[in-house]
Amino acid sequence: MEKDPGLSGTHLDGYVVGELIGHGGMGAIYKGRQTRLGREVAIKFLLKLPGFTPMLSDRFRKETKIHMQLSHPNLVKLLDAGIYLGFPYIVMELIEGVSLQSSLGSGPLSPMSTLLAVADLIAQGLDYLAGQGVQHRDIKPANVILGPGKIVKICDFGLAHMDGRTPLTTPGSLLGSLPYMAPEFIRGEAHDLSSDAYSFGVLLYRMATGSLPYVGRDVPHWVELIAEQVPPSVSEARSDATPEFADLVARLLEKKPENRATINQASETLSYLVDKGRVSRSQRASAFQNSGPRVSTRDSILVAGLSLVLALFAVIAFLTMYRS
Repeated sequence: MEKDPGLSGTHLDGYVVGELIGHGGMGAIYKGRQTRLGREVAIKFLLKLPGFTPMLSDRFRKETKIHMQLSHPNLVKLLDAGIYLGFPYIVMELIEGVSLQSSLGSGPLSPMSTLLAVADLIAQGLDYLAGQGVQHRDIKPANVILGPGKIVKICDFGLAHMDGRTPLTTPGSLLGSLPYMAPEFIRGEAHDLSSDAYSFGVLLYRMATGSLPYVGRDVPHWVELIAEQVPPSVSEARSDATPEFADLVARLLEKKPENRATINQASETLSYLVDKGRVSRSQRASAFQNSGPRVSTRDSILVAGLSLVLALFAVIAFLTMYRS
């Protein structure tokens, strides 16, 4: 954990800043408490030394505006925003859990049913963003939180922007994480929601195999691999990966945006695979429950006939005893 920048114990407008729980890039995240309601929250400060540039300030205000318009079960909810001593901050719901990045530290998600369930919920959140015209631009395991009760939340929209508007970036600058960037993004070309689809494909590949589709020596090598190399199929590293899942990942990783599967198509495919798995498990359970010995119709008739004969003998014996 990074050293606390010194904001713990700070009183904001209606909030008290608690312990530092995360730090990276431009931001520091603290656990906090909303004094009026007494609930715990997450407070993210946008920090950058030696100063907070107008560009970063614009990006932060844009992030806040986008967050306040969004509401979905698989997105971290923005509750409030403000500025303290020149440091902008946002207040979000606090999700107790671990990042997907931490979970992948011990290997790929397993079994396949768990992987599909998590991927399906991530896809639902991204599909909602796409429907709102919002490009996340920083889809990676560190920005997905896994909470108790099968909670999956996408967080950190610091690099998001409304589709169709000019992104706040300089020519040639690389925002987000390089291994998850689409080929058109790293080349500085026009990019849109299909770039998020590519990043999601890289995320699925990592979730399934435990590794990235490419491993570069340095930035130029990364750029070359992402732009030109076709990664091995997921099924080569994951024997339990279904053909439909492997095909989806391959289509998301298409180099040309026009050939790439969309987030919506990914969401529909993953929902189908999850439902298909539920049906399969239900069928197996039903087969197990009904796995007792089966009696044929012919056997049933023979048993019924034998029972009738035995009953007749019993009646005859009773009448014989009665007459005697």
